[in-house]
Amino acid sequence: MSARARRSFVAPRDLGHAAEGDELLVKMQRDYYGDQEGSTKELLVLNTQGEWQPALSLFEYVQQSLVELCAGYIEISADKAIEASADNSSDEDCWYDARSVYADPVGLTRDERTDIDWLLSCVTPKDAAGIVERRREELAIIRVLRLALLRIQVPKDIVGHIESFVAAPAKDSVPFRRDELPGFMQMLNTEYMSRSWDSFLGGSRVAAGSVGGAEIWKGRFSEEECQRDWILLPRKLLQQHEEQPFVFFGCPDEFDPWPAGAVSFGIVWSRPGHRTYTFEDADGGQREQTFECFVLHPYFAERKRRAEERAGHGWASDYCL
Repeated sequence: MSARARRSFVAPRDLGHAAEGDELLVKMQRDYYGDQEGSTKELLVLNTQGEWQPALSLFEYVQQSLVELCAGYIEISADKAIEASADNSSDEDCWYDARSVYADPVGLTRDERTDIDWLLSCVTPKDAAGIVERRREELAIIRVLRLALLRIQVPKDIVGHIESFVAAPAKDSVPFRRDELPGFMQMLNTEYMSRSWDSFLGGSRVAAGSVGGAEIWKGRFSEEECQRDWILLPRKLLQQHEEQPFVFFGCPDEFDPWPAGAVSFGIVWSRPGHRTYTFEDADGGQREQTFECFVLHPYFAERKRRAEERAGHGWASDYCL
């Protein structure tokens, strides 16, 4: 545990660091032959003092998961990594992932996996090795640069400024920058679908956005008779998700869940992310109410736009979660 704490990029939280309710939860819903069951789990990360604490962003959780996978890669040895990464005809071998090959043997995973962890299982041993090698190359470049600057007697404070331009701090750049998270999650989703098609396991979708400025991630795993939907949201929005699920849908159309009693809706074009529903009162009158709704992340909005262009019309179904 102490070794894991030393590898952590997560500082211990103090009471003023984050507002209560910002902790991230994964709400999962499984539908199997019409029987539904659900569960909600909190995303936890290990801080630098060796204590578990709630994750405040998906980047924080993914980063720490990948750091542990890379630590497992180093622990198991490069020889085993090459062997596990080799192409095999066996169905079992082709499902090897970095989490099972490296993390499990050295005790780096938790017993219960969320649907996000299932996507992370698409990180292969080869991916883990690539992350480690890339980071080593970055550090080697920084060491050479530092030595060269010190030899020509550049002041140390200026050396630090120069280094910051060469490579971002590890906290915000390992194994990728924060703004690259959507692309990474989409890559995992694509890899999962590729594996699913090869083994007839079904499909997968992932999308991100926000509600009222809060980070929201959504996804779906689907098979012939089974579907698992998941959504990642702050704890403070959990009750709203249960009472007003329509707020969190990405496609404002007649196929969305509507609020109880609504008879029609309209998009507030002047206010992106807002929808106005018309309700009918008991006396026959009508009233309108506007809700702040899900706004798709720019990365996925662009993917959706391109998908619509290819389809020629309508909404791209992969982003209507």
